[in-house]
Amino acid sequence: MSKDDTPISDQIKRAVDDLELEAKVRDAAVAAEEAVLRGLEATGSYLREHRGDIEGFFDRAFGAIDRQTGGRYADQVEQVRGQLVAGVASLADREWGPSVTAAPVEPAELPAPEEASRDDAGRDDGWDGSTDPV
Repeated sequence: MSKDDTPISDQIKRAVDDLELEAKVRDAAVAAEEAVLRGLEATGSYLREHRGDIEGFFDRAFGAIDRQTGGRYADQVEQVRGQLVAGVASLADREWGPSVTAAPVEPAELPAPEEASRDDAGRDDGWDGSTDPV
């Protein structure tokens, strides 16, 4: 124990409370989510603007693959092309607005830890004091 005999868990909790870490972590998480959403919206906007160019590139690339392989893999090439075109369409058509979790919510109070279990004579069950004092 420290000089004031306060358990380390209480000291850590007090430090977390004093530094307002929970609020800072929550604010950082909200800011990170907003940044990701802005990036996704920029990506979607780019894809909407250049969708025809991207699909044209796919056509040229897969046409070249088909020519080089003599059409042996035409089915697989067409399947991959279709998946890529569908993925571009999905990203381009999606709206990336603020999510439901963007608004910070106050966490529910955690229940108090249970008291150490003791036998009928009041002795601890063997777990009390099982860690070294810090």
